[in-house]
This record gives sequence, C-alpha cells and structure tokens, in this order.
Amino acid sequence: MSYTALRVTDGDSTTNDPGKKDAQENRSTFEDPAQIKEIKGLGWKDMRGTVAALVLPYISALFIAAAHFSLYQHLDGKRVDLDTSIPQSWLSSLALVLVTSFRVTICFALGVALTQALWQRIRAVPMSIADFDRMHYLRNDLLALAHKNTILLAPVIFTMAVLSWLVSIAIIFPPAAITITNRNFTVDTQQRVPTFDGVPPTDSTYMSAQDGVLYKNWAWHPGGTQPPVLAIAKSTLITGEIFPSNSPCGLNCTFETVFDGPLVNCNRSTYNRTIFAQWPRKEGQLRHIRPPIFTAAWANRSDPLLEDFAINENVPPGWILPRANISAPEKIFQSTCVAKEPSKFCVTPSRIDTFLIRQHKLPWNKTLKYIDPEARNLSLGLKYDTETSELACKPAMGKYTVRTTYSDGQRQLSISVVPSGTLESLWGTDKPKFKTEDYLDKIPANSTYAFQVLNLFALVDGLLSPLIGEYRTRFHVTTLKVPDYNGKKYPPKPITVQSDQRFIFEAAVNTIIADSTFNRARYKFQRADYNTQELVNKIVQDPSDLEHALDLELTEDKLNEALQNITLSVMYALDMWNATTYVRKTTNHNVFTFSSRPRLLIPYGISLLVTLPFLIIGFRSLRLNGMPAVDGGFIQPLVTTAISSRLRDIAVEGSHKPYNAPESLKTARIQYGYLEKHEMSGVRECTGFGLEGEVVSLRAQYITKIGNTSV
Repeated sequence: MSYTALRVTDGDSTTNDPGKKDAQENRSTFEDPAQIKEIKGLGWKDMRGTVAALVLPYISALFIAAAHFSLYQHLDGKRVDLDTSIPQSWLSSLALVLVTSFRVTICFALGVALTQALWQRIRAVPMSIADFDRMHYLRNDLLALAHKNTILLAPVIFTMAVLSWLVSIAIIFPPAAITITNRNFTVDTQQRVPTFDGVPPTDSTYMSAQDGVLYKNWAWHPGGTQPPVLAIAKSTLITGEIFPSNSPCGLNCTFETVFDGPLVNCNRSTYNRTIFAQWPRKEGQLRHIRPPIFTAAWANRSDPLLEDFAINENVPPGWILPRANISAPEKIFQSTCVAKEPSKFCVTPSRIDTFLIRQHKLPWNKTLKYIDPEARNLSLGLKYDTETSELACKPAMGKYTVRTTYSDGQRQLSISVVPSGTLESLWGTDKPKFKTEDYLDKIPANSTYAFQVLNLFALVDGLLSPLIGEYRTRFHVTTLKVPDYNGKKYPPKPITVQSDQRFIFEAAVNTIIADSTFNRARYKFQRADYNTQELVNKIVQDPSDLEHALDLELTEDKLNEALQNITLSVMYALDMWNATTYVRKTTNHNVFTFSSRPRLLIPYGISLLVTLPFLIIGFRSLRLNGMPAVDGGFIQPLVTTAISSRLRDIAVEGSHKPYNAPESLKTARIQYGYLEKHEMSGVRECTGFGLEGEVVSLRAQYITKIGNTSV
C-alpha cells in the first residue's frame, strides 16, 4: 500500500489570531481528507498497556470509593474499640489512605487521557512551541492553567487539567462523613441490689437471727428500738431526705425491688374539754399557767371495747407472745395476762401498741373567768375550754414496690405501697415454743413472722419515738383583782388573759416535732424586736402570729411518707439486706455514626461520572494517534524532533539559555506529522515534529483481520 504526502501551504492560514488560525487549520485538516496522510497504526495488542492505564485506574477508583462506603457502613452504630477491631485512632489514617488512593488513581487515568488528547491535538493542528510546552504543566502549575491561550487553544485539555485539581479538593469531604457520637446502650442483667427483708434467712438459728433484729427483745418481750435505727430516723425526719447510697450497677441503671415494709393506720377524732388551772393566790403577782399545745406518746389500750387509751411512759411499746411453756423471767407478766389460748394476745400494761398525737387549740386573748371554789382555802383557778384533735395510729404493713433509677450517679426513687395487713394480725401466727436452750436450733419455717414483726415495729417506732414529748405555752393574767375574803363567797369575776410571745413555747420535752418536716413553719423567720408597742398591739389583736413557730401537718399520709423515707434510709445505711433482681443498665459509649452519606457519595460520584467522558476522549485520541503517547522521558523528544533541520536550527538559538528561550523559538509553530524525506539520514518517510507547513497531519489506519478480510 502506498501513501501520497500532501503539504499544507502557508497560504492556508492567513489570520494572526492563534485561536482562529488553529480553528481554521483544524477545519481544513478534518474537513478535507486529501490533506491527511494515513499511516498504518499499531494494533490493540501493542497499545494494551496504555488502554490498561486508562481503564484499570478508573476501575480501581470505583472500588476504592465502594470500599470507603462499605467501611463506613460497617462502622455505623458500632461502639468504638468494643464492637469492631478497627481502633478509632486508625480510622482517620485509613480514610486518608483511601481518599489519597482515589485521587491518585483518578488523576493518573486523567493524566494518561490528557497526554493522548494533547498529542492528538498537536497532530491535528499546529501550535506554538510556548503553548505546547505550557500544556505539559497544566496538572502541576496553576499559572500554566490560568494562561488565556490554554482554554482558547485546547478547552478539552484545559477541562481535564481543571478536573485533576478539583478531584484533590473533592476528596477532603469523604473522611468527614463519619463522626464519633455519644449514645446510650441498655442491657438487662441479674444483679444483687439493696433491699429490706425483715424475715431472717431460712437457715438461721434463733441466735443468728437476733443479730439482724432491729427491735431489741428478751424472750419475746419488747425492749426498744436499736439506737442506729433511731439515729437514722431522727436524721431523716429533720432533713426530709433519704440516706444517700452508691449505685450497685453503675452510673446509669434502673431496677425494681418488692418487699414487705411498715405502715401506720390512723384514726382522727376531735373533742372539747374544759380545763381548770389553779395557781397560788398572791396580790399583784404575775400569774402563769402552762397548758400543753402538743403531746405525743405511745399508749396502751386498757379496754379494747371502749378504746380508752392511757399513756404509759415506763414500758417500751410492743406485744408479749403467750406460750404454753413459760420460762421464769416471763412469770412477772403472767399475772396480768388474760389470754387463755396461745393464739390470743396478752392484754397487759405492757401492750403498748397505739401512738397518740394530740394538738390543743387554746383561747388566745379572750376574757376568761376565774373561779374561787373554796374561799377559805385561799386558792384561785382559771377555767377555760380547749379543742383537742387526736390522731391514734397503730403499726401495720404493706407491700413496697421501689423503683430505683440512677442517672449519672444521681439516685431517683419511685415508691408505691399497697396495704397488706396489720402487725397485730401477724404477731403470734408462728406460735414458737422458745426456750433458752433452743438458741442454737434452726428457726422452723413457720416461726419467722415474729422476727418480721419486730423489724417492722422497730421502723414504726423509729418514726414515732422522736415525736414523743410535749410543747407548752404560757398564759399570764394582766388584770387580776383579788377579792376581799371575809368569809363571804363572791361570784366569779371576769379577768383578761394575754400571752407573751417571748414565752409562747417552753422548752420541748424530748420531741423534735418543731424541727421535723411535719412543721411547715420551721424555716419561717420572725424579727427579734418584741419591745415596740406596735408589735404588742398586733400580738393582742391577731393571736395567730403567736403560733408561727409550730404549724403542724400531721396526717396519716404524711406519717406514712416519712415512714417510707425512714425505711429506705435504714435499708441503705445499714446495708444488711440484698436481693437478686433484674437490672437494666444504661452504659454510655462513643459510637461511629455514618452521619452524612451525601458527604461521601457526592464527591466520589461526581468525580467518577465527570472523569468517564474524558477517559473516552483519551481512548479516542489514542485510536486516532495510532500509537500511545508518552508523557515525559528523553527518547520521545529526541526522536520526534530529529527529522526537521529547520526546527533544529531554531532550537539552537536557545541552547545557551534554556530557561529564557528567545521569542522566535517560543512563537515558532510546530506540528507532529509526516515528513517525506529526511535529507541527512536518507530515510524517505518518517514522522515527528516539524515547523508549520513542513509536515502533513497523520491519521492512523487500523487493520483488523477477520479471516481473509481487511478493514
């Protein structure tokens, strides 16, 4: 096969504008087939390395993007350093390796495509040496990229170079698609937690069971509440707070315990009484009486039918359990025990099982009457009426359900109580035949209720014993005329009774009721100036101010609320009882969160989609070139510039200053093409760079053999 070389004359390009001139030459080159020299190109087998350089990096970039997405998808929701073998410290480095590999593969593929397109461009249209030289630095030099001739002469090549730069920016975003967040995890497990259990363990002996009894007793005779219980109860009544505790299950957990706990059942009654107060007769002396305004005490019920209560301060509260075999120490109580059967109770003076709270309303600032009951005995008295509100409470029991929640170590309690009976009904149901020699025997299964009653009774006593005592106030008579006793009897005369605020309360006898949470006025502040007439008049006119220090809220609900707090305080403080229950633990962990999938998918997706058309352009340029173009190296510039003597002559002018080439060298227009004859070597047909008009454009012709057919 023979080819005819056709030269492009200088007259074919007459414009001085490089862009227009190249465009005209480009049109003349591709529109007129007669001006194109066809050569036989290399086969696909010879160009497979370049094809692989175009395709494989792109496929690798696709797999890298998919691997990056899969990695983040796998880590999403995983606890750091627990649910995955990838440490948090490695993640940023691993993400950096992936995005850098993606950039390298994409830029490599774009670089190969750009080289093929650049050589196809120089084959098709002449270009100045300066512009052609600049094209080789587009991917590394922003100044070359910003030159005006770059986009005018080769917009496609310019776009490829810009894309290479943009890919480097786009890969900044994918690593930030995953973040480390804090999340709560819950797990249910069984664990031992604090509780209250008044029943001794099943394998306990009578002696070992006594170690955990809160109410001291001797041969089942009440002996009083243990001092630690009383101390805890007093503290709880004053502060209103439950004893602090450490979480048994971590900073955040929830569990529920159910146990039998104490209650009180109360009945309120109101009645009026007339009080006669007597004091010595003396002319001009300030007369005082000290009536009680609050009293509280354990009492016994002397007659169950009449419900007549009497206070007994000498015997501890509680019950005696009658038995068939009575030991010697119990005989002192036997004389008053009227029970005939072991299942019945002893009704004795020691049966102190009811707590009485009485509040008395007194006649403040009223004109009262004095009474001279017997003139000859020279005594005077003051008669007045009072209104008494009495609260009678008996110990009971209920089913406690305590839901405990620890949040960041702070405890929150939710308590509900369902009444289940009275302690009186439970006492005596186990009927133990207790003797001194039985201390080391194991407690029978049906003999544990007595211990339970003692423990529950101790908690009730812990609530009520600190309230035992009284508060009194003072009346003094400001106008009192003593009648002349001549053996005559005078009718009662009216007198005026006032109260001095400085003596509204005498020192309390034992009770801490004024300092407890039942007193709503315990933090109420009053000024200390009592000497002004204005304040005195106010006291006389408005006696309610005199009661500012004792504003009690005593109801069954308030008592049971305080009793619940005492029970839990004893439970936490003594730490004697535990139970196994289900605990829901909430642990706080750092987790990987694939928080922004678009931040990863968009940069990778756009880079891959935009790169694909340019790879197709590079593949097409490779096909048109007929052979792979190589970027860099020394052999290719050497052999492609050796065929033109005119080009060598121009190049010699800049040999002594390669970094400051003469303008004539920069503006010389060259083209890669076919040169008919090389005078020095004698080669008749060769390809390479030559000056404009010296070479003819080349078009590769591919021969594919299918059988005996050539295409």
